[in-house]
Amino acid sequence: MTVEGLMKVASPFYNKFRELRANIQHRPPRVNVNRRSDAPDHVLIIIVDALRPDQVPDIDGFSTSEVITPGTWTYPAVTSIHSGEYPHEHGAVVHTNSEDETFATPEQAQPEHTIPEIAEAAGYDTYGGFAFVQPFLATETWYQTHRVFQDSKASTVLEDYRKWRTGRELTFGYVHLSDLHIPVNPPDEYIEKFNVNTDIYDLDGFGGYMDNYDPDDSEAVHFRKHRLRLSSAAFDYVTDCIQSLCDEIMSDTLITVTGDHGEALYEHPEVDRKFTDSRPNYGVGHGGTPFDKVARVPVAVSDDRICPIGGVGSHVDLAPTLANEIIGDNPFTKCEWQDEIPNDRIAICEASRYGAERKAAYMEMNKIICSKKDDVTLTGVVEHDGENFKPIPEEKREALVESLPDFWDISDSPVAENRLIEDQLKALGYK
Repeated sequence: MTVEGLMKVASPFYNKFRELRANIQHRPPRVNVNRRSDAPDHVLIIIVDALRPDQVPDIDGFSTSEVITPGTWTYPAVTSIHSGEYPHEHGAVVHTNSEDETFATPEQAQPEHTIPEIAEAAGYDTYGGFAFVQPFLATETWYQTHRVFQDSKASTVLEDYRKWRTGRELTFGYVHLSDLHIPVNPPDEYIEKFNVNTDIYDLDGFGGYMDNYDPDDSEAVHFRKHRLRLSSAAFDYVTDCIQSLCDEIMSDTLITVTGDHGEALYEHPEVDRKFTDSRPNYGVGHGGTPFDKVARVPVAVSDDRICPIGGVGSHVDLAPTLANEIIGDNPFTKCEWQDEIPNDRIAICEASRYGAERKAAYMEMNKIICSKKDDVTLTGVVEHDGENFKPIPEEKREALVESLPDFWDISDSPVAENRLIEDQLKALGYK
């Protein structure tokens, strides 16, 4: 057997070791809080990785809105969801240069508070279920129970959560699904439903069109057409799985469904060439330039009282919002969705993994994307199908530029992962 084959066989056993170690090393809460008398018995966050803003979960009884992810890829974004902090605040960030030979991930953040810690202190049993290893690495030891799968389908991960919570009186769960992340492989019946041509080379990935997509190339356009269909098929499958679980648990569970980040599929490949990308990928995937299809994600909630309205929402608001529902207090510092978001609120998306740091800032329908290293600042207006790059009012531009944190390049060495973790991440498109 080849070394690669041995690694593939060994990975599930190593994942089991890591989850058991995380359970053992879990640290009890460092805070003393009391559960609200009217708090929900069960709280559940479902993250659909790489969920584009045009993929709005249609779940019976849910209200929907949209928010800006704090980070363009999983590790910093998931850390922000848990901590209520932006990447420049929690520091779980790494930049990869084109000449780098070592595969690496950030240092795990050590935030003052996390939402599972608040829930556990209030008397909830806590569970983190991860369809693949990356979000687990960001939250390792933060839950009482961790379950790490190897790119398993939504039905498997959601069923594991359902079994875990059965018989428990108070639970806080986090489930991270990977079905929209490459490789995208929904069940055959969904592929047939969306008439996807699976004979196209590397359709479950990016087909070799990472840095050479040409909108005038008929083969490239044909690939994108069916790649979008494949993503829709996977999204339909995931929605059905979530709906099935919600039908069973919604009566006593506060549920939030959202994405950790979106996914670009060739919306702005030429614009993306203005920026330094170490892979390079232009206009496709995530972890790079915070275009709207990467930075803006849908959010669906089972209680319309916490559906974000008003100004621009952010995932850094989710921990404060849920803390309010659980303990009636906010130990975090960002907005709570129980209140209308101020119209002049600015939300930031940052933490590009590949190449130069690129940050986006949103206020109302105005947006900028900025890279200090590349000396590029783009302005635009957010429309239904993405951003339209054009001038915006000068006072809006100045406010957005001034809102960007002075945190651009990373000088500290990131943490190198072992070969088993590296191989799993490479199979998911990480470099």
